[in-house]
Amino acid sequence: MNNPQKAEAISSMWLRLGLAATPVAAVGTVMLLASCALLLLHRPLHLQEMLDAAVVSVVVGLLAVAPMVILIGRSAILLLRCAVLANMTRLVGVAVGAVVIIAFSPVHLQKTVVLLWLVAFYFVLLIAESVVSSWVIKHSKV
Repeated sequence: MNNPQKAEAISSMWLRLGLAATPVAAVGTVMLLASCALLLLHRPLHLQEMLDAAVVSVVVGLLAVAPMVILIGRSAILLLRCAVLANMTRLVGVAVGAVVIIAFSPVHLQKTVVLLWLVAFYFVLLIAESVVSSWVIKHSKV
């Protein structure tokens, strides 16, 4: 008996790969689009600040999705808990990364620009990883 309402289950390998690639893809896309926009608007790029914020965001994003990547295929409730944990990990991780960058950065680094990039990457990661987490929960074999 096929249920047309039930989503087709996708291989857990593809779900893991998609979930793990989300932070890199989201931050990379924002970096590319923002670089193009800033160059077209003749604005300073602040490449070092952008790269510092991107490294923090990607590392925190990968740490945030790691529990869900490991536990794909388990119960849906467990995956939902992992999604909530990912949101908290991302929030705390970006805050800690911002403090570390501000406290230990060289003098020439513009701290306000780093914070702006961190905020931009945080919100993009929040949206991208929430959408992908929902997609993974919907399509996982649980």
